[in-house]
Amino acid sequence: MPRTLALAVALAVFFVAAVFAACGGDVVPFFPGDEGNPAGGDAGAVFPPDGDVPGVSRNGWTWSNVGPQASDLFGAWGSAPDDVWFVGAAGTILHWDGHAFAAPDSGTDQELRGVWGSAPNDVWAVGRPTYAVGGAVILHYDGATWSVAKTVPSSELYAVWGSGPKDVWAVGAKGLAVHYDGTAWSEVPMDTTDDLDGVFTSGPDDVWAVGSPASLGFSATLLHYDGSTWAHVVAPDGRASFSKVWGTSSKDVWLAGQAQIDTAQPGDDPSGYAIHWDGSGWGTPLLLPSYSTPLRAVFGSSPSDVHAVGSAGAIESWNGSAWSAHALPGDYEAVWESGPSDVWAVGLGGVMAHFDGAAWTQIAPPPPPRGFYAAAAIWSNGPSDAWVAGNGALAAELLHYDGQKWVPSTIAATSPAYLWFYGLWGTSSSDLWGVGSGPAPNSARIAHYDGSAWSVAYDLPGNYAFMGVWGASADDVWFSGDDGVLVHWDGVHMTEVPLGTTSDQLFAVRGTSSSDVWLAGNTNLDLTMRHYDGQNWSVAYTGSGMVTSLYVAAANDAWAVGWEGTALHYDGTTWSDVSKSLPREVGAIWGSGASDVWAGGWFGAVVHYDGSAWSSVPLTSDDVVGIAGSGPSDVWMLTKSGAILHHP
Repeated sequence: MPRTLALAVALAVFFVAAVFAACGGDVVPFFPGDEGNPAGGDAGAVFPPDGDVPGVSRNGWTWSNVGPQASDLFGAWGSAPDDVWFVGAAGTILHWDGHAFAAPDSGTDQELRGVWGSAPNDVWAVGRPTYAVGGAVILHYDGATWSVAKTVPSSELYAVWGSGPKDVWAVGAKGLAVHYDGTAWSEVPMDTTDDLDGVFTSGPDDVWAVGSPASLGFSATLLHYDGSTWAHVVAPDGRASFSKVWGTSSKDVWLAGQAQIDTAQPGDDPSGYAIHWDGSGWGTPLLLPSYSTPLRAVFGSSPSDVHAVGSAGAIESWNGSAWSAHALPGDYEAVWESGPSDVWAVGLGGVMAHFDGAAWTQIAPPPPPRGFYAAAAIWSNGPSDAWVAGNGALAAELLHYDGQKWVPSTIAATSPAYLWFYGLWGTSSSDLWGVGSGPAPNSARIAHYDGSAWSVAYDLPGNYAFMGVWGASADDVWFSGDDGVLVHWDGVHMTEVPLGTTSDQLFAVRGTSSSDVWLAGNTNLDLTMRHYDGQNWSVAYTGSGMVTSLYVAAANDAWAVGWEGTALHYDGTTWSDVSKSLPREVGAIWGSGASDVWAGGWFGAVVHYDGSAWSSVPLTSDDVVGIAGSGPSDVWMLTKSGAILHHP
């Protein structure tokens, strides 16, 4: 099934184009099996036409409009051009076999930071807890499956490297270092409490570890192991700190990181920095001219073929005598190559690029920059009818799925029907409601789509926004908003319904029928749940918390979730606090029935309820802002950056 690739809105695209023009970037889109064919599309749209990079499947979910996936990637390593591994957030592991990507089960939700192997059937990955609790994980791949080899309590691991199957090192937070001797992992005392971000070894008697203090500042931590003792090495530059280290031998080692150009102003953003060790001394450093471009990784295939990558599209190449710059959109965290014509760079938001010896090609674009675009709402009426709405700098951005592909459209900010979206609901693609804010300050708006065009259905000046929408039928629809505003549509008229409050933010409204409707209202963290029985609204519950989403399975089975860990369940009689039963904090919820409820939230939280217990489902590192579906075999999930996943 074709997939579309997420793209930035007009302002972001313009910015990237300007960078390319200034830097002479050599970037073309890349679709495996169709190399050299540039992608078409409107540069002003968040969602361009279909690409050919399929989304991978993981834990029963498939990335639908981005390929291969959109979680942050922090590590890369391969044994050959057709055996390359990438690891990242939420336990993400990707494999490239020379033709396609796959996402094998990692068995963890940890943020995997590094990967290295001695052979195709001997690969290690390390990481840190998704939250600031638990311990670091060490995973091993035996050629068939990934499994947990060891956990290190109350710790974090950031990098792994070895010289062979019986000599593997991993380093991490607060000076943590562990070593594998072919039989077991053991912790090795280090004379530092600084964070160690990178490790490299060319042999048992030549190991480097680099990092920086856990506190903010530019002060390098540099250590070397000679086979018997770890010793501090004087850093080549007091302005620099280092993220990664790599080399080909004890006389050919590269450090990559960042340096403070203007030491008179310690608050200045850092610049990318790389320097070479030849076995006896340090060479002339590479210092990138622009701010906010720290180098995050370095790797090569020989002393005359080295690449360093970093933030703000920084990609630098060393040919043995000089560095050359390339411009690629994205923030890159890792680089690996099998040779000069096979180089991979990956990073935040799943951005991925490949160099074939002649040009860099973008396989997966970066997510839209925060502040330029934010996804807002999702709605589904069946496997061939789903909608997504988001808010860009210049327009509202919409996607419609017709069963084959996502089709983009926009509502320009200059359009009379413009809407800053907060919610979507409808009975079909010719009866779709959108709620949010209009173009005027403090103007709540309800818009309607009739299958051909959006039009304004209701404006309420003096209120910031409508935020919730749900209906029992096409002529029985409720809209909730700021300042206690509730509006009802009867198929002919919009009617404001007084609730006796002018302070509640009414984020969510949901129900099962015209006589069973729930409404969640919040004033700061004071929560009020109201119920409609077909005749009157009444207060059913008051407490603390902030509800942003509701799911009502039946008259005696409803869920409410939101900020500050708010999670409530209704059993037909009372609302109860069930926050301790959920493994993650969530702010969006949807279900197909009492034993099939999905919820998502901040930092990639995804949890599922099977009728008896909630369980965590690692999928993404991005905030989940919406979930919708038509049944257990048709569920959609939307992340803040606009990535869409489908279950199953």
